[in-house]
Amino acid sequence: MGNTQPYTLASGQRRWEHRYRRPDGTDTRKRGFQTKRDAERWAAVNAVSLDTGTWTDRSLGRQTVAEAARKWLTVKTPALAPKTALQYSHAVDHICKTGRLGGVPLGKVRAATIEEWLAALAATGLSAKSIRTYAQPLSQVLDRAVRDGRIPASPFHEVSLPRVARTEMIVPTPEGVALAAEAAGAYGPVIEFLAQSGLRWSEMAGLQVRDVALDRRRIYVRRQLFEVGGKLQEGPPKHGKQRVVPTTDRVVGLLREQTRGRAPTDLVWTTMRGAPLRNGNARKQWWNQAVAAAGHPGWTPHVLRHYFASTAISAGASIKALGSVMGHSSEAFCLRQYGWLMRDDLDSFVDDLSRRFSGGGQSEATGSDHGGWDLAAGPGPAKT
Repeated sequence: MGNTQPYTLASGQRRWEHRYRRPDGTDTRKRGFQTKRDAERWAAVNAVSLDTGTWTDRSLGRQTVAEAARKWLTVKTPALAPKTALQYSHAVDHICKTGRLGGVPLGKVRAATIEEWLAALAATGLSAKSIRTYAQPLSQVLDRAVRDGRIPASPFHEVSLPRVARTEMIVPTPEGVALAAEAAGAYGPVIEFLAQSGLRWSEMAGLQVRDVALDRRRIYVRRQLFEVGGKLQEGPPKHGKQRVVPTTDRVVGLLREQTRGRAPTDLVWTTMRGAPLRNGNARKQWWNQAVAAAGHPGWTPHVLRHYFASTAISAGASIKALGSVMGHSSEAFCLRQYGWLMRDDLDSFVDDLSRRFSGGGQSEATGSDHGGWDLAAGPGPAKT
């Protein structure tokens, strides 16, 4: 497809060019071949890419990675949560300024180019987790370049990212939580609430009086308060999922005390001066001292989520129910996060099973009595 013909340079030298038609119907040409054979070889490869739909306009590939990244961020930002937008902005800064990646044209990016950039990130002291976080936007930038016809395929998918070492999950004991709450003094109820509700710190901080139904023992998680660049912002819960959290009598008592005399839109939990609770400030002012006094200086507020999950599983909560109450992105995530805790219940489950099979509760082959075990609900006495 197209034709190959010679042309003469100003110096009088002869060169060859191939003229052809782009997929959009416009004419173009590729020049600079020293021989007709070289031009025809290139034309054959080009014709295959045109026929198979893999052709890209190489002039579009001249856009640098930095230019593409900034454009991607501009388009992406309006749909992002503020915290994610800030994280992506930091990633684009590293794409543009760390190493030489930002100045490389998209059409010349290879897997080795990306590996060199990853090594440059590591040389700045970033952890494997941070490197993976910053690399994910680069993957999207290159995928967008493929979509726009700037490059035929993304070399990112040929690169191996650094592995993140899995750290052992900290699951507080009831005694540890009680000691920390006692050491926190006036803020002890905050620790108790987080431990017995499973809410994230930002969700606790954003909870309003109207989000609490004491008579029904329900908490409605509708918003969160979080810091972005040192500024407090309000937004929907993580993953955009509002949810209903059933709660205990103890939590109801805490909430009753906290909401007494307050207006519906007032915050439930505040500082002693009535200001919103900021995670960073609380860590410095009372949290770190409280957990250190309890003998657990490494605890963060998030470990109370693990405590809640562990306790809920011990009480018989299913992964589906637990994920719903805790606001996880999916049941699969909840299972990866907390499924290992269910192993602790295997011994008691097997002991209970043994008792049922050997104690006369086992049904005959033709009978219908399951000894009080509701097979649909799982181990435990059936409700009648």
